[in-house]
Amino acid sequence: MAFLRRKKKEAPPLQLVISDPYTGIAFKHEIADEKIKQIFWGKRLGEKIEGDMFGFPNYVFEIAGASDDAGFPYVPFVEGPGFHRIILSGPPGYRPRKHYVQKKDGGWRTINLKNVRKKKGVRGNELSERTRQVNLVIVERKGKPLKDLPDDAIIADKIGKEIVTKLGKTILKWGLEKLQIRSGDTIQKMGEVLGLSDDILNALYEKVGILFLKNADKQIIFDLRSRGKKHAPPLARHIVATIYELHQKLQKGELKPDQKDQIIQFVLDSLKEGLEKVKAGKIKELKRIPFTIKVEAQAQ
Repeated sequence: MAFLRRKKKEAPPLQLVISDPYTGIAFKHEIADEKIKQIFWGKRLGEKIEGDMFGFPNYVFEIAGASDDAGFPYVPFVEGPGFHRIILSGPPGYRPRKHYVQKKDGGWRTINLKNVRKKKGVRGNELSERTRQVNLVIVERKGKPLKDLPDDAIIADKIGKEIVTKLGKTILKWGLEKLQIRSGDTIQKMGEVLGLSDDILNALYEKVGILFLKNADKQIIFDLRSRGKKHAPPLARHIVATIYELHQKLQKGELKPDQKDQIIQFVLDSLKEGLEKVKAGKIKELKRIPFTIKVEAQAQ
């Protein structure tokens, strides 16, 4: 009697989460090759590793954190790769949260678990074949800094392309997602209303990302990345106004949806002007419009 052999399951890829401390941008990269994975086994949290060993030449990374195949985090204060259950009162390995409990007589009571000790499962500070995610922080780029490279060289750089694309999306999110058009009971994000092709949007993300990487300081990027509508920085309002002006130009026919270079240049010129005014302290001269624009509903 013939027995069917079970196919050996392929090992899941190792997930790298690479963070850039200057922009705050992080992106994921998967490694499926077992030989390349083994480069990480035996490495410890806090250890530096050369990027050319796994496809990122000219970069040096620090291993900032990791988690295993069950999601348990690695902690720097326990030696070895083994699993342990230890008492923790805070991160890493445990993040106390507030809990809300309903009162018998109505209302809610807040229970703050800050500094409350709890037994949690963790792994030690050494990576092993059980590791499924590694968090890396860029600590050095050999040669010229990324922002000093020509635009084409930044896009040709694997990490550079990821950073500027995600940075551009973060910047333009203010105008494409947070700016809304209200027509009667219908609310649409400006990105849906503009109707630009993916090709134009992707090119716009890259160009805007490069503009801010080269011309914006760390605080400007942090404010645009971390704040919401309620506490929007003045430059965010300028970005919103820029995208609305683009919408107006497309509606009036001054620009056409397929005029890729002209659309990108219009947005870049306006955002560059906004950055220059912020640096010069001329905050009051920035463009400013509300996040919701009301338009008359079209009769059907």
